[in-house]
Amino acid sequence: MTHASASSSTVAATGEQSKAEPSPASADEASQLLQLAARLHSARGNPDAWREALVACRDWFGCAGILGLATDAPRLGPDELEALAGRLTHCATYGDNCGDCDPVKRRRCAALAPHLHEAAVATRKTLQAALFDRLPPTWIVDRGGRVREANAAAKALTRAGERFLAVDGCFAPVAPSGAALLRKALADGNGETRVSWKDRDGGETTLLLQVLPDSAGVALTLLPEPPGAAEFAPLLGAHLHLTGRQSELAANLLAGHTLADAARMMGISRDTANEHLVATLRRAKVPDRKSLLSLLRRVAHR
Repeated sequence: MTHASASSSTVAATGEQSKAEPSPASADEASQLLQLAARLHSARGNPDAWREALVACRDWFGCAGILGLATDAPRLGPDELEALAGRLTHCATYGDNCGDCDPVKRRRCAALAPHLHEAAVATRKTLQAALFDRLPPTWIVDRGGRVREANAAAKALTRAGERFLAVDGCFAPVAPSGAALLRKALADGNGETRVSWKDRDGGETTLLLQVLPDSAGVALTLLPEPPGAAEFAPLLGAHLHLTGRQSELAANLLAGHTLADAARMMGISRDTANEHLVATLRRAKVPDRKSLLSLLRRVAHR
């Protein structure tokens, strides 16, 4: 090999080596990109962190357009992040939103847009999770009763095991009658329905069933127990000018108890309860028990 050819080979090898090794400038840019990617990833679902990340993008990109406006926005919720992603994609494609045709800046904006789409999804899920935990006890189950999700209040009730159980991942009321009613409602239900049953302690449990958009899932929400007779008695007595015992009887009838049940709960005979009923009809100025119940409902739900 001649000296000239050896020199040529050395130059060629050196050239190949220089192509393989990044320049300090490109290494700095790669480091910046990695740091920025990590920052964008950690900001998902956190609007405040996203604002800081967008400021960093604006400063590094040298963007006085879309990103400059976004960092001054009063709110960066999921809708705003989604809209910003669309505007960045448009600007990266056409370069007409900021008047800058620098291809490097446009490529950076194009790379940022998917992060914003994912941030919008993550932020929306974070908001939904926060709202879900503020609901009354709610379970999301499939048609077979298997629990797919439950909020904090629902999990606490299931752990307590006094009214509801989770057996092999399936939700079930402790009361056998409630379990049977719920199974049937889950299998047959469509749209929105309610299922109620008496508990072992004599109280009433009501679940609101709402079929989710995917039709395979059902939200079960525990509704608050209706006010007891003791809570309604003063209201009815004041409005209809009833005595204490008449008010108590009226509240029991309003709660759905028969006259015999009301008498037993009040510790009086059936005849005495009937006397209180006749006096109550007279004071309420209604002809019969059906009319009285209608009046009591109107008074109670004012």
